[in-house]
Amino acid sequence: LAEARALRTRLEQAEAWLRAAEASLVEAKELRELQELQREAEVLRLQAPEVAALRARVAASKRWMARVHADLLRRTSSRGKASAKLTEAEAEALVREAAELHLRAEETELVRARLSEAAAWKAEVGAALGATSGVGVEALQQMERLHARGEQELNLALNELGVLEARVGESHRWIESAKAALEGSSCREPAELVALMGDGRRLGLALPEMQQLAQSLKESEWAEQAQAAVDEATTLEVLEALSEQAEHQPTGRGSAPAEGPA
Repeated sequence: LAEARALRTRLEQAEAWLRAAEASLVEAKELRELQELQREAEVLRLQAPEVAALRARVAASKRWMARVHADLLRRTSSRGKASAKLTEAEAEALVREAAELHLRAEETELVRARLSEAAAWKAEVGAALGATSGVGVEALQQMERLHARGEQELNLALNELGVLEARVGESHRWIESAKAALEGSSCREPAELVALMGDGRRLGLALPEMQQLAQSLKESEWAEQAQAAVDEATTLEVLEALSEQAEHQPTGRGSAPAEGPA
């Protein structure tokens, strides 16, 4: 009978589908393969636990793909500023989830590669921040490049990003303060210069401004001593020493001591 042949055909198709579904549970499959298997089940109008399990697996795989692309692989410029980045632990969890779903996707390798890049980046940051030599112009520029790379390319929430941002920001604020102190005559009090140099040493800076501040401090201290020698009683030795030091003061730097009363 035609009905019997149709039943037998449908039974064979259903059995074949079930074998394919069972195989997919132990073999990694691409999302498109899982979706094709789901479409076949819909065509066969099967009602079986395997169909429900496959439907859930397809839905979970779609969510996985969407999250990987939205939260990790999308370029930083395409992300909203308020969009939270994944932590390394969350990215590692995505790799484990793909394995649990038996999902074969090139995105899995991209996530692993991103984690490897982050590990290498963190090693570079650690070396830059832990350098025993002072932070000069080149070292500061290296920190800026590392911060930009971590922010724009890695798309991960890394603690080192905040540390770098704070260090670079503090260094630039110090440079601005140092330049203002060096350029403004009203900001050249010895106490302020000493404080600025102390801040620079705390930040581990070895910038040209540190040397310039040290020189400016020497000039300011000489000017104070010279003014005191003009205004107050002093010894011949002090006058001779200050006079000799005056020969080494840069022309036009500092204020000449006011002359004492005639």
